[in-house]
Amino acid sequence: MFAFPIEALSKHFSPQLQRLFEWFVARVRSSPRFYRMVNKKFFSDLTRHEIMLADSSRVDAYAAALPEIVKPTDTVIDLGTGTGILAFLAARNTTGKVHALEHGDVIRVAEKVAAENGITNVVFHQRHSSNLQLDERADVLVHEQMGNYLFDEQMVTNLADLRNRLLRAGGKIVPGRFEFSISPVQLKDDNLVPLIWNQEVHGIRYAGLADALEHRPEHRRMLLRPGAFEAALCDDSPCYEFDQHAIEPTDLAHEITFNCTATRDGRVDGLAVWWRSYLTEDVVITTSPFELAEHSNWWIPLLRLDSASLPVHNGDQVSVKWRGDLEALNTWSWSVSVCPTDPAGAPPVSAGAEDAVMGEQANRYG
Repeated sequence: MFAFPIEALSKHFSPQLQRLFEWFVARVRSSPRFYRMVNKKFFSDLTRHEIMLADSSRVDAYAAALPEIVKPTDTVIDLGTGTGILAFLAARNTTGKVHALEHGDVIRVAEKVAAENGITNVVFHQRHSSNLQLDERADVLVHEQMGNYLFDEQMVTNLADLRNRLLRAGGKIVPGRFEFSISPVQLKDDNLVPLIWNQEVHGIRYAGLADALEHRPEHRRMLLRPGAFEAALCDDSPCYEFDQHAIEPTDLAHEITFNCTATRDGRVDGLAVWWRSYLTEDVVITTSPFELAEHSNWWIPLLRLDSASLPVHNGDQVSVKWRGDLEALNTWSWSVSVCPTDPAGAPPVSAGAEDAVMGEQANRYG
């Protein structure tokens, strides 16, 4: 979506220098500083906020949870206030201050909305959260820092910093508890798009493009709407869980490995990334492709397979491995293998980007 203009110069480089350049750009794009710059611009677009405000399942969940959490005199921080909706919902439940924090210019919109609605206990701060200083610690920290990949808005880092500096002991984070899933899925036939090097169109092969795209990790991910998914191939148990009240960025997993049993016949077209966030024990937001509304603010990421789809049968064992920095998408790598339960003893099949190692192949790039 966002490209460096200097990339146009890479066409003048030697093949070796071009690959080095693409590797460097991928690393820069995964840095927190670059993310902040892009995030500030992206979330200053009112169209984005129209979509988020129109996502009734998202807004209704916060409207239901905040009266349970925010007490009559609580001080509240709203991280990433945008047009202010979560700050305003919190302000209804307290006579204390609600500190609405936003580093983009959209905060001017939030200030205007507050004035027009007679909301007087919200204090606006235009700055990055790491630069926020308050005279008192807050009782509640509310946020909607969940990206499509859950971690891609630097949620854990930003919330841990505010929690440690500005949330009182025993204070609440809304949402605080999370479940993360990387699920083998089958797409509907009309939505299955093989990677270009696996395609042959009217006798024209594109296999030679695999090397050219080696250092463009974003090419191996795509965002889909819920209607693109045919079925989950295993149960929906999360592969990773954490609580924002306790976790530090250094605690985040760098490797996730799990096995699951296929619950139906089909094919593994990729890995769907989705999550659940618990605002309270009873109020939950999920991006499961089989529960998410089509008009949702969130999309469902698909981690694509470098090879063709993998056939799977009910009862087969599916093994998934993920590695990387959860908050830096361009470091992600993954692999999938299927061990059939066929009595004929069919060998395992796997999908990845490297040569087979110990019966598996690893997709090195996210």
